[in-house]
Amino acid sequence: MVKSSQKPILVTGSHRSGSTWAGNMLSIPPTVAYVNEPFNIKYHPGTPRPHFEHWYTYVCKENEATHFEYIQECLTYRSHILRNTLKYGSVNDIKKQILYQGRILNARRTGKRPLMKDPLAILAVEWLANTFDMEVVLLIRHPAAFVGSIKKTNWSHPFDHFLQQPLLMEKYLSEFESEITKFSETEQGIVDQGILLWNIIYSVVLKYQASYRDRWIFIKHEQISADPLREFKLLYNRLESPFTDYVENRIAEFSFVKPEDQDSQRRDSKTVIKNWQKRLTKNEIARVKEKTERVSSQFYSAEDWL
Repeated sequence: MVKSSQKPILVTGSHRSGSTWAGNMLSIPPTVAYVNEPFNIKYHPGTPRPHFEHWYTYVCKENEATHFEYIQECLTYRSHILRNTLKYGSVNDIKKQILYQGRILNARRTGKRPLMKDPLAILAVEWLANTFDMEVVLLIRHPAAFVGSIKKTNWSHPFDHFLQQPLLMEKYLSEFESEITKFSETEQGIVDQGILLWNIIYSVVLKYQASYRDRWIFIKHEQISADPLREFKLLYNRLESPFTDYVENRIAEFSFVKPEDQDSQRRDSKTVIKNWQKRLTKNEIARVKEKTERVSSQFYSAEDWL
């Protein structure tokens, strides 16, 4: 049996759930190698080559033959990047890919523990965990925070990608079929898109909790953000990963940042918790609360909306 400290780690949740921050903080030790979003359908320099066709691809025993080898390559640092690099464009992209290839070759040579950060893998968690014996860290984020972030970025979602996956619709999303069809046929407002997407993702997470509460780590983004040093130390202990002074200092460097020094990676984590109050109007907050209550009440109390 593989030691817990050597098992691959999966950090997931919805997108905009803080998985990038958490993944980066958990991959600080030199014994851990960061694998970025294999389930992303778009190419980004410094990531594995694109493989999947749908946002939020569902993988299970019935369709794993199409995806097993690719994920195995990612977790064993055998993604063939350089052979495809030239067709992806700019000189800067090529440089990033060469650096990425160097990192994964080093990770393979030194036997580093893979940490896959991928919110887009949330509907394949069960398969990933059971097939590759992965330790799962699943982030839960307040629906208003999620919708507020979606509104800020204006990230529209192609809901027909769900309908194009009949196994997914049958397994998890049949209760949402009429809504998904409506959103697929006629584009809805960004707030309503965020509401439906949050309900879809976290209704599945509720099902995961019922089966894997004792095996996987379910943690709220807000809980980590309120006390990152304490919460990450607890996560490191759960994952049997070394929490050194260097790790602690790096977490502090990326979590307690003055407003003028913040960027896409570094933040003052406490201020992120309630930023939805500035991004959403009072009417939008009320709508999010009302339309997510059936699911969100399983994670958040009335006080969490104040």
